[in-house]
Amino acid sequence: MKKILALLCLVFYSLVLFGQTPTLLKDIIPGSIGGFTTAGQFGYYIHPFNIVWEHNNEIFFTANNAALNPGSGTTNDIELWKSDGTAAGTVLLKDIYPGNLNGSDPRDFVEVNGILYFTANTPAHGRELWKTDGTSAGTEMVHDIIGGNVGGFSEAGQFGYYDLNFNVVWKNGNNFYFTANSAALNPGGSYTNDIELWVSDGTSAGTMMLKDINPGNTSGSYPIDFKEINGTLFFTAVTSNEGRELWRSDGTNGGTYLVKDIIPGSVGGFSASSQFIYDTHYFNVVWQNGSDFYFTANNNASVPGGSYTNDIELWKSDGTNGGTSMVKDIYSGSTNSSYPADFTLINGTLFFTAESASAGRELWKTDGTGNGTVMVKDIISGNVGGFTLSSQFAYYAHTFQVVWQSGNKFYFTANNWASAPGGSYTNDIELFESDGTDAGTFMLKDIYAGNQNGSEPYDFTVINGTLYFTATSNLYGRELWKTDGTNAGTELVKDINPGNIGGFTTAQQFGYYYYSFKVVWQTGNTFYFTANSAAMNSSSSYTNDIELWKSDGTPGGTMMVKDIYAGNTNSSEPYDFNAINGVLYFSAYNNVSGRELWKTDGSTTGTELVKEIAPGNLGGLSTAGQFGYYGYPFYSPFSIGSEFYFLANDNPYYSGSYTNNMELWKSNGSNGGTVKVMEIYPGNTQGCDAEYFSLALNKVFFTANDPVNGRELWVMDNATSTGINEILSLNDFRVYPNPSNGYINLDYNSFDEENSSVTISLRDIQGRLIFEADDQLINGRLKYVMNVESFTKGVYILSLSGKHIQEVRKLVKN
Repeated sequence: MKKILALLCLVFYSLVLFGQTPTLLKDIIPGSIGGFTTAGQFGYYIHPFNIVWEHNNEIFFTANNAALNPGSGTTNDIELWKSDGTAAGTVLLKDIYPGNLNGSDPRDFVEVNGILYFTANTPAHGRELWKTDGTSAGTEMVHDIIGGNVGGFSEAGQFGYYDLNFNVVWKNGNNFYFTANSAALNPGGSYTNDIELWVSDGTSAGTMMLKDINPGNTSGSYPIDFKEINGTLFFTAVTSNEGRELWRSDGTNGGTYLVKDIIPGSVGGFSASSQFIYDTHYFNVVWQNGSDFYFTANNNASVPGGSYTNDIELWKSDGTNGGTSMVKDIYSGSTNSSYPADFTLINGTLFFTAESASAGRELWKTDGTGNGTVMVKDIISGNVGGFTLSSQFAYYAHTFQVVWQSGNKFYFTANNWASAPGGSYTNDIELFESDGTDAGTFMLKDIYAGNQNGSEPYDFTVINGTLYFTATSNLYGRELWKTDGTNAGTELVKDINPGNIGGFTTAQQFGYYYYSFKVVWQTGNTFYFTANSAAMNSSSSYTNDIELWKSDGTPGGTMMVKDIYAGNTNSSEPYDFNAINGVLYFSAYNNVSGRELWKTDGSTTGTELVKEIAPGNLGGLSTAGQFGYYGYPFYSPFSIGSEFYFLANDNPYYSGSYTNNMELWKSNGSNGGTVKVMEIYPGNTQGCDAEYFSLALNKVFFTANDPVNGRELWVMDNATSTGINEILSLNDFRVYPNPSNGYINLDYNSFDEENSSVTISLRDIQGRLIFEADDQLINGRLKYVMNVESFTKGVYILSLSGKHIQEVRKLVKN
C-alpha cells in the first residue's frame, strides 16, 4: 500500500511498557532499503508489518528479502518470517518461491486446529493453499487444486489472472470449508472459472471439492453469503437450471443440496433485475427464531430493461423445502416489492421498514407469522410514507434506526411530511417514540414547529440515562438538546451560539454546514465535547470559534472549558482526544504555538499546553506537505509507567520543498517530562515515521525508517495491553450497530476531503490485522457495510485512514 503519511496504520490501543529504549530487531535487507519496503512501478512503498500468528513464543509475519529495481524491472521477495523477539531468532521461515528475485507473497492467513493456513505463489503451482506448524520442515503445500502454474486461488478475467481470496467459511470437526477454483481458463473475452465449495482436513488426500453444484469445469456455482444455523451451513449458489438460490450443507457431498427453488427457472430468488443486467440479491439472515430464520428474497425477477420489476419480500425457512416460504406479500402482486430493510429486534419482535402501494415506506413489525406481520403506524397518510425523504429530483428512503431504548419504548427519527420532489422540496424529520403499537407511536416533540420543517435530530448519545442529541430550530439553529423520553422533558440544553445559526454549525466558503456533537470524555456527571460559539459567514470571508466545552446537562453547567485560541473569530479546533491516567490530552491550535499537545483536568486553569514541541507558530503536531501544512494526529500507542508515547514533529518546514522530523516522543504530562525518546533517523530534516505498533511476547514491535537500514522492524521489551484509545476528530464517523454479531454500517462524512481514497482496517487487541479494504470518499461521504459474523467474539480496533484522515473506534463483536 502506498505510503501517504506515516500515521497510516499505527495500532490504537494502550500498552504498558517497563523497558526504556527501542532497538533494531533485525536488518532483513542489508543496506538502506529495508525489509518493510517494496519496489513498485514508480518508486519504493511501505510493506505493512502485521503479526499473522503467535505460536510457541514466536510471531509470524511477512517481510521482503529483496526490493529491487523500482520501475519496469521491479522485483520483490516477500515471504513468511518468524521471530522470538531476538535478532538471532528472527529468520525466514521458508523460501517458498526459491531465489531472491521473486517472493511467494503469502496472504489470507487463517489458523485452524493449531495450524496456520495461507495461500502462496510458486512458479510450478501458482497460488495454492499452504500450511505451517511453525517450522520450516512443517511448511508445505496442502493440495495442488489446479495442476500447473495457475493455481486454485487464481481467477481468470478479461485482462489476465487475478488472486482469489482464501477464506474459511465454516469449521466442522477436523474439516474446514472454503471456496476455490478448479479451472481458471482463457483469460480474455472467453475466460471461464469453476469456483465451488471445497473441504479440507489439512491433508492433500482430504482436500477436495465438496460438490460440483454447477457441473462442468467451465462454470462454477460461485457460492457466497455463508451462514451457519443450528449446525448447518447455508449459502447461495448459481446453477444453470435454477439460477442463484439458497443451498445447505452438513459438510458431506450427499448432504449438500438446494433448499428451495424460489423462482422456478434459470434466474433464481437471489437475483434482482435492473435496467441492464441481473444483480445479486444477497442472502442475509435478519432474525433467527427457534428453528426458523428470516431473510429477504425475490419471488419474481423480470427480464432486465427499462420497465424491469422484482418482488423482494420477507421470507422464512426451517431449512427444508416445505418450510421455506414468504412471510407476507406486503406489497401485493408478483411485480411489486416491499423491499424490507432496517431490521431491528426489540423485545422479541422484529421491526423493519417496508413499502406498500397504499402507505409508502412505513414501520412494520412481525412475530414471524403472516398474520402477525403488520404495519405499526401510517406516519404520513398516503402513499409516500414516514421513512421517505423528498429531494430535488426524487424520493429516497429514510433509514429506521433505534437511537434509544427505555423499557418497552424505543426512539427513532421519522418524516412527518415529505413534499413532492422539486426545487422547493420540504421534509419534517423529528424524533419519534413507539411501544410497537399504532396508538403508542407518535412524534415526541415538534422541535422545529410546523410540518414544512424538520429539526433533523442527529448525534444521539445516552449519558446517565438521558438522551442527548443535536437538532435545528428556527429560533436557535442547530444546538444541543436532551430528552428523558417525554414531551415536556425534551428541551434545549443551551443556546451555545445565540441566534439562528447554532453551536453545531460551521461556516465555510459557500455557506453553513452541520457540525457533529461527540462526547470526547466523561467524568462523573460532566461530559466534554467541541462546539462552535461563533459561526459567521459573509460573501468574502467566514470565521468560526470551535473550542472544548463541557456540560452537566443544565444551561448553567454548559460552558466553554477554555478559549485556547482567544477571540470569537478564531478556533483552536481541538481533536484527537486521548484520556490517559485520568487526564484528557488532545491536539489544539493557536496563533502563538501552532498545533501542539494540550491537556485538561476539566477546569479552565487545568487546561494548558503540555509542551511547545516545535517552537514557533507551526507546532509539533503539524506536518509539512507538498502544498503546505497539515495537522498530524495525536495518539498514544503505548505507555511506560506514568509516561505515554506518541509521534511528534519538531521540525515541520515548507518553502517550495518540505521537511519533517517525525520521531517517537514520551510525556508524563509536564513540560519538562515531555522529551524525544530517540532520534532513530538522525538529523532534523527527516524522521523515522514509526508505525504498525503491535503487541506480542510481552514486547511491542513496530517498523521505523533510518538512513542506514531503511524501514526495518524495531522492538521494545516487557509490554502488556491496557485498553483502546478511540481517536475522535471533527468529522462525522458513525459505526452501528455496535456491538454486533452480523453486519455493521460505517457512515463517514468529511468536512474537508471530497473524493480521496481511504483504507478500512480492523485489528484485534494485540494489533493483528483481521480485515482490510480500500474504498473511496464520494463528495466527502463514505457508506460501507462490513460483515463481522465470522470473527471471534471480543473487542476490535476499527480504523479509517487516508490523506489527512485518521479515525479510530472500538468495535465489539458479540
